[in-house]
Amino acid sequence: MIYFLITTSILNKYLKDEQKKAERSNELRKERYLSSILKNIEILKNYHEIKIIIVENNGNGNTYLNVFQEKFNVSILYTNYNKHNFYHKGYAEMFDIKAVIKEFNIQDDDLIIKMTGRYHLVTDHFIKTIVENKENYDAYFKFYNVCLKCYMNNDCILGAFALRAKYLKDFEYKDIYLSPEAEMAKYLKEKNTQNELKLCMMEDLLVKCVFAENSENIIV
Repeated sequence: MIYFLITTSILNKYLKDEQKKAERSNELRKERYLSSILKNIEILKNYHEIKIIIVENNGNGNTYLNVFQEKFNVSILYTNYNKHNFYHKGYAEMFDIKAVIKEFNIQDDDLIIKMTGRYHLVTDHFIKTIVENKENYDAYFKFYNVCLKCYMNNDCILGAFALRAKYLKDFEYKDIYLSPEAEMAKYLKEKNTQNELKLCMMEDLLVKCVFAENSENIIV
């Protein structure tokens, strides 16, 4: 089974107050989520073997995201992890992912395609690669630093990736001196070197990334 998991956080407490106020007043975050999620649903409509799930971590089950459940029968899980004070937002997101695995009884060998809610597929290239190679690889990642906009062996994109559920259940953030992206890259490389995981290092995802901090967007 393949799952397409869209992670959202309607109230992003990790932004500065000024940015947070601007986003809320202009409803930019809402517009990004609605637009990006709709584009992903449109591209995935012909992939009937993929189940779409949205997870939102502010605990309120009555949000604008419910429109996707009503119109497209997309499953939604609400958690409370954004209320916790973690060292970085990657912790909350990883707890969200693990909550989805538990709630939907996702099996260890099932593949989870994770997409940040503000990001969207430009084409089905990423999905097609996964579907056609689902028996050959356990992880599909692009090793790339989105800030520096260049390949980096010890960094990876966490806004869009695919990984079997058993590795997401196993993975934990432990090193406060590493970024979430660097810690995941380290985990993947170690597992791959030890022949415990088959890693597909993708050159292109063809995913549009929209950053919460400054609204910059790039295609990776």
